[in-house]
Amino acid sequence: MRILLIALGLILVSCSRDSELKKLSLDSSLLPEFQLNIIPIFNGQPILPGSSFYTSDSIRVFSEELKLYLSEVTLVNENGNEVVLTPLVLLDLLNKKSYQAKINHNRGNQIVFKIPSGNYSQIYFKVGIPSQINFSDPTLYKSNNPLSINQGMYWDWNSGYRFFVWEAKVDSGNEPKIPMAYHLGLDTLLTPVSLMFSDLNVNSNQELHAELDLELDLGKILMGTQDTINPILDPFTHTAGNFNLAWRIRQNLRNAWKARPV
Repeated sequence: MRILLIALGLILVSCSRDSELKKLSLDSSLLPEFQLNIIPIFNGQPILPGSSFYTSDSIRVFSEELKLYLSEVTLVNENGNEVVLTPLVLLDLLNKKSYQAKINHNRGNQIVFKIPSGNYSQIYFKVGIPSQINFSDPTLYKSNNPLSINQGMYWDWNSGYRFFVWEAKVDSGNEPKIPMAYHLGLDTLLTPVSLMFSDLNVNSNQELHAELDLELDLGKILMGTQDTINPILDPFTHTAGNFNLAWRIRQNLRNAWKARPV
């Protein structure tokens, strides 16, 4: 069973044995709140605008921009029922303006949803944009839409969106610092992620809403379990120009996430 969150309510979608879809409107105002915190980290510590970290090769990474799309973000409860939190969201994880109100809490980008009560133990999503909208016309969307051309994520030269953008300066102890730019796009680099966690209890009797930290470890993108990427030797990919590096980043990115209830 899948529950899709929409602007002013919920649509409950269930599939019967005869495969007919039935839709029931639910009043979201009666549902408890749930907060999702998307946090870039390194070695367990939040990465804030202006901060840096060292790789295992003693390379210092000064992150400047970190933007990415998450699509089909879905929670799963103990009964296997799915709640689709959002079909698509654009995250700007190192934007100083978005951090001003949250920097003391180290909680990254915070998004609040109203969802049905229950115990949840899984979240899954995709880093990137589904193929059916990846090559849509960005000029058709309003300026505040995540797919708008004003968001700076559309590739004019490559006809499609950038799914993941990480730009930084890297330093091995020699000046000047080397620019690093990792831009992933194309349907083949759409990255599915599925994470289990201990029970997250959401109910309307809670004084404070339930929270889940969704952490993205930048260190694991460079230092994966199967592959280590040296940003001094491999500082640049816009996907098409260095697809092999883009694919390596995608594979590490898939395993760089962790979810835990707060």
